[in-house]
Amino acid sequence: MRRLRRPAPLLLPLSLALLVAARPVAAQVPSTDVYLVPLEITDGTVVPGVPVNLTDREGYDNQPAFTADGRELLYSSIRDGQSDIYLRDLESGVTRRVTTAETGEYSPTPRPGLPGAISVVRDYGDGVQQLWSYPLDGGAGEVLIGDDLGAIGYHAWVDESRLVLFVLGEPPTLELATLDPSVPGSAAGRRLGANPGRALAPMPDGSGMSFVDKSQEGGWWLAVVDPGTDEVRRLFPTLPEREDYAWGPAGAAWMAEGSRLLRHAVDPGASWQEVADLGPHGVGVITRLAFHPEGRSIALVAERAPTTGE
Repeated sequence: MRRLRRPAPLLLPLSLALLVAARPVAAQVPSTDVYLVPLEITDGTVVPGVPVNLTDREGYDNQPAFTADGRELLYSSIRDGQSDIYLRDLESGVTRRVTTAETGEYSPTPRPGLPGAISVVRDYGDGVQQLWSYPLDGGAGEVLIGDDLGAIGYHAWVDESRLVLFVLGEPPTLELATLDPSVPGSAAGRRLGANPGRALAPMPDGSGMSFVDKSQEGGWWLAVVDPGTDEVRRLFPTLPEREDYAWGPAGAAWMAEGSRLLRHAVDPGASWQEVADLGPHGVGVITRLAFHPEGRSIALVAERAPTTGE
């Protein structure tokens, strides 16, 4: 059995338990499945195919992320009260467990420049959530990425040494962390803003890191922050109270409303346009989205839609 390093507990307010970004607990989370939807692109038009349920079981399967080569799909799964990271080979259909620590692991994210490693949020309980690096082969070699960055809910890599963080708090904050290569496990962070959404992603054109800005009255906006200057630009309003999105083919943002997929171009004057309704295929309320690196498919998380007669 591995001996785990447990940090001193953080004294966080009880109200943090109500935050969406707080750690999932098996008894409190809905039953969700991970679906894979093939995409066909013809003359610039993206047409989703029939979704395939990759997990198809009662319980929490969530947070999908493609590996850099697009051959495998990572996701977090709660089984027997324990959250771990799993990896599915999309060609063979074989799924294997990647993490085996006694803590819960969430938010699997490929590390740029390190194709054999992923970063995950390790949950110790009591509000203590740290960022760790794990080898994809499931062997030994996990490494603490940042020891003093607060309670991390979600993260996305800017490059090999910088990452944007969703840090729990009241309100949660958006922060930029920079790794110190001379001191393993050390990273310095600085605040970029308050009350972001949980989805973080690089802009398709490389202009910065995108996030949902929930800090202003009058609705939520998809925004982009320049990690070099900290400048924040608002792009366009999200769908009402939706914070999960992904950048798809042709540089458009995709979100979901119920079982419907919608896209919004960054062009001036653009608006949300429906792409497809996956409800007839048994897909319920869609939350998280992730695109294949080459735009061949989209992985999504959804609750199961009730079948006719239920």
